[in-house]
Amino acid sequence: MPLPAGYPAKAQPPATDISAPAPDGSYNWSLAYQLQSMVHHLAETGDPAWGARIVEAADPLLARRDAISPRDGKPYAWLDRSAAVTTPYAWVGYAGHNFAPLMEFARVVAGNPNLGACTYAGATLKQHAARYLAEFNRVLAVHQHELVRRGGESWFVFGRVPSSSAKLDGQELPANMNAAIFTALLHAADAEQVVGEKARAAQKRTWVRQHVRHLTRSVLQRHACGERTCLRWRYATYATRSEDLGHANMVAKFLYDAYEDGYSVRRRDLVAFANTLDSLIDANGRFRGNLLDGDRIQGVTAWIPYAIVYAGLQDSLRQKISRVMAGSSEFAYAGAWLRAEAERAQRMGGVSRG
Repeated sequence: MPLPAGYPAKAQPPATDISAPAPDGSYNWSLAYQLQSMVHHLAETGDPAWGARIVEAADPLLARRDAISPRDGKPYAWLDRSAAVTTPYAWVGYAGHNFAPLMEFARVVAGNPNLGACTYAGATLKQHAARYLAEFNRVLAVHQHELVRRGGESWFVFGRVPSSSAKLDGQELPANMNAAIFTALLHAADAEQVVGEKARAAQKRTWVRQHVRHLTRSVLQRHACGERTCLRWRYATYATRSEDLGHANMVAKFLYDAYEDGYSVRRRDLVAFANTLDSLIDANGRFRGNLLDGDRIQGVTAWIPYAIVYAGLQDSLRQKISRVMAGSSEFAYAGAWLRAEAERAQRMGGVSRG
């Protein structure tokens, strides 16, 4: 299958199934990043083989859902069974994280009838996409009561969390979890608009528009970094530390996708986040810290599978990210790099995107 020019040949899609729950009962967040890379490849190349790989990875993931919907008595999401909770609990942010690339897949397929007509495992890609869209709407049916709409803004909050460490009931979800589910909503709305589900699409777009307003007005923090403006935010309203690079990927992707989709995200905020990344990566492609404020803490990973798309906004950042990638065999990086390079070529008057 095709990989970006210049990307290490050893960086291949995962050949083995990646489990949704880890052995200790906690969530495994890895597969969504791999799925998203496949979706980028599908969108940029139009090769239906990538659609087949997405279905191959997504169907086992969905089959492992064990949270039962109170509406229809069937599995709809994944239970966290780790020591972080006293009884198993389904986090809507994790469901959003897994469904976001599947909703973007649905959007890509809906916008390309020839691609949608390709078949895999006894169904067209369009039919697989419709199935994923229906499953995401089942998630919303269970968790919609956790959506807060106030003052023209919207965000999700925790339901009743059986937490062993903190009282989270009613607290706003961390920025990354909100970004994950609103990214899924953004792409689901676009897919539904194309297939004629206009009322569902309009409702989702309203929620996304309101979350953009919430994020840009109430969450993002713009600050001077030398002669430039940088962007950061807190991990959560109930936390004091800055967001970490790993979780920042979800917010970065939502901002970028919302901007490209015509929501009221300012390009200068995208540039400000690119400046933040530029300040955190040295000339050799090493991370100076793992928090957006430049600090470093234990227990979080400095990696940028979604934020790589910002490389197309700034030449110095692109050079640094190319060095990050040169030393990595991480397939999750490949798709975002392909997208960034395609968009950069388009802006520079190169070939059109696939």
